[in-house]
Amino acid sequence: MPDIPNSLASPPTSSDWIFQPGELRQQLALLGFLPDLIDHLNREAVRIGASPALRAEYREAAEPWLTGTQRPPGQEMQDFDPLIVVAGFPKMLARHRDLNIPFQVTQATALDLQRWMAEFRERTGKWEFQQLGWFFNHVHRDLLEIGRLQYLPAPFGAPFRIYQRTTGDEIFAFPEAGKNCSDAGWFDKGAHVFETTFEETGRIIVGNPVDLETGQISRQTMELVAQDFHLRLAPGMPSWQVHIPSGSGLTPAACADSLHQAAKLFEKCFPEINWKAFCCTSWLLDRELGKCLPPDSNIVAFGRRFLPLAKTNATPAQLFERVFGGNTDWKSFQPRTKLQCAIIGHLANGGKFRETGGVILTRREETAHNLKVAGEDPSVGLV
Repeated sequence: MPDIPNSLASPPTSSDWIFQPGELRQQLALLGFLPDLIDHLNREAVRIGASPALRAEYREAAEPWLTGTQRPPGQEMQDFDPLIVVAGFPKMLARHRDLNIPFQVTQATALDLQRWMAEFRERTGKWEFQQLGWFFNHVHRDLLEIGRLQYLPAPFGAPFRIYQRTTGDEIFAFPEAGKNCSDAGWFDKGAHVFETTFEETGRIIVGNPVDLETGQISRQTMELVAQDFHLRLAPGMPSWQVHIPSGSGLTPAACADSLHQAAKLFEKCFPEINWKAFCCTSWLLDRELGKCLPPDSNIVAFGRRFLPLAKTNATPAQLFERVFGGNTDWKSFQPRTKLQCAIIGHLANGGKFRETGGVILTRREETAHNLKVAGEDPSVGLV
């Protein structure tokens, strides 16, 4: 894979580099940005650079962000927010170069800015941007776009412990103690019916097991013989969060290739991270979707890659945002796609949706299982 071009090998470090004639155009062109967006950002840089007051305001916001301090919560969006991200690209490029990240991954990661701005433009007719907080991950936290999916290193944060039988593939997951659950087995702080328990000693492991087909938590506890199992994943262990950007179809082949390429890249570029799993939280992982979508649906196949885990404070809000543009009045919504029709029909029949968490454990056996479930050749895309 190609390396970062020589013209980007020693990028400028000051946030004011975007005001240097031709510099912004050159860097964005090499990263593959559209000419129209390059023109827009260049005009904004010229406008701000020509005004001492705007330039000072830009510096006041840009410098803390570029040194690793996010903008204080509640501060209003500024027109120069996308320029702050662009000003951070040199830091990202230098980091990727030091890690030997392939340049095509660097390009795809940087072009996430174009994706977000193009989506705003499609809705409003203007190049707009409201995701400065999200792009903190790209510049400071090693978020990478590898093929169809994005990955962010982070400790496993869900309140579950996952065990595997020492002499086989059998897997059990237990929530931490003290979690309020509904009668259906979902976390519920309000009208909860039971509270989870968990105990691990040198002799036994006792807890409320998770149904790894649905993610629901059993009201009845289960006891395992501790010496027969080993811990595979627990809160705080290293993992890679999986994010699903908008774009081409979420096909099984594209997802398998992305996961496979990501695993190889992490082993090569982040050998110090003894990561345990791919983790994801999304409306796409909700097993309820399998009840209303065709079994060969890309969405269903993607969700079934992951061992499902209940999410704290789960709601259908993300589904309504992604599928209906934030419109929660589904009864009066006029569907235009098969997905919208299927979801509305399921809701009308009393179905409920919720954002769901999930994990793919890193050993080849579990990955092969997930590929088989998705209807793929398990020899493809193994982690």
